Amino acid sequence: MTSLDERTAARGLPVRVLSDAHLRDAAPHADDPQLVALLAGLADREPGRLVLNGDFFDFVKVTAVPEHPGALDAPVTASERRYGLGTGEGQSAWKVDRILRMNPGVAAALATLVARGHDLVFLP
Repeated sequence: MTSLDERTAARGLPVRVLSDAHLRDAAPHADDPQLVALLAGLADREPGRLVLNGDFFDFVKVTAVPEHPGALDAPVTASERRYGLGTGEGQSAWKVDRILRMNPGVAAALATLVARGHDLVFLP
């Protein structure tokens, strides 16, 4: 298996790493203008690989649950209603979607990066 750095180096792409943005689904942390400006600045540079390292999304702080029962593959449990969704694939996808909807400037900046040829890698 080839590591992320080896694959990137082979393609000649610069690697940039962001972590600990702690994006969540509620103010006052929503759509940080400095993060949006940073991402916009990266989009203007030569294409590279942006690694969103641990805690870019702060899933622990997302305690909301879907309003509609069919939004997830499995029913929301009583514990999840009290503490927030678990860490399964469906629950995590719902949390990312919610965080991005509450941070439209960040979502747009990430989309621009990808549209301009940058690779985007998410790490837990």
